[in-house]
Amino acid sequence: MQSPASLYELAKQNLMKGDTTTSGALHELPTVIFHDLFMDAFMREHNEVLKVMVQFWPFRYLPLRTLMQMRKQDTPHAQLGEITTEKRDLQTLEALLDGLDMQLSQNVHHSYSEIYAFYLLQLQNLQELHMNKVSFLRGNLHKIIRSQTPLEALSLCSSPLDESDLKHLSQCSSTSQLKALTLRRISIKSFNPRTLQVLLDKVSNTLETLILECCDITDTQILAILPALSHCSQLKAFNCYGNDISHGTLQALLYQTAGLSQFTQGLYPAPMESYQSNVLTEFVDSQRYAQVYAELTPVLQDIRPSPLNFDPTVAFGGHN
Repeated sequence: MQSPASLYELAKQNLMKGDTTTSGALHELPTVIFHDLFMDAFMREHNEVLKVMVQFWPFRYLPLRTLMQMRKQDTPHAQLGEITTEKRDLQTLEALLDGLDMQLSQNVHHSYSEIYAFYLLQLQNLQELHMNKVSFLRGNLHKIIRSQTPLEALSLCSSPLDESDLKHLSQCSSTSQLKALTLRRISIKSFNPRTLQVLLDKVSNTLETLILECCDITDTQILAILPALSHCSQLKAFNCYGNDISHGTLQALLYQTAGLSQFTQGLYPAPMESYQSNVLTEFVDSQRYAQVYAELTPVLQDIRPSPLNFDPTVAFGGHN
């Protein structure tokens, strides 16, 4: 007659159930119990349990080679049904690696942002920072851009941001003397219009180049930054190519930028009224575009004789 299982064994059996291991109960286990439970799951080939446990692995390393050697010593090299011991070992190894992959995917962005921040802080004389296609910026810009040394140029391209990231730029000392600010292929259409306005107000005394290209900027956001743009006395170049702007908003924007004393170069999208319908397509209607251009050109010439460029080939629906 077998003696009844101890409370400890019963508790382990309960934890081995798949629905329990996915509930987060493993996260609070003491390491000694976690280790004991893991070894039971490993030796008994509870692969789904192993996959979950690896995601909560509390130790500094996972000794895969040692574990697989233990399995070989414990299991006779015989064929069990149609599944060989080698295949069973491979299934267990796959479960362990799947769990590791899930753990890494959860932590990799955090790790990369910390590494980025560490090395940037070592660059005491950093004047320009250009980041392109950096996937882990979203929500982490405050960790990366935190040096006390003012930057002269900051460029963020194809790197998704949260509104909190843009707010950080308006608050950190690194951007207090920016001469060039580039946001390219970063959607900000859901941001509060005031967020960009506050940032431009901060850099208005030093900003010479402003690029807001393919950022899904709305009419409301453009109108909100007009007062800040009027204070950018050093602004020489402005680019808002690739945004959905109406005729009225574009006209107000042109008035504001073209009237700046240092302004020499502007690149603007064709307004939405230049298209054949409300559904924005890849190409503008040439006749409508010519009409809009004819309406705006005399107004601009009264403000400033130097050339300003409209780009009639902007793909408003999908940025290239």
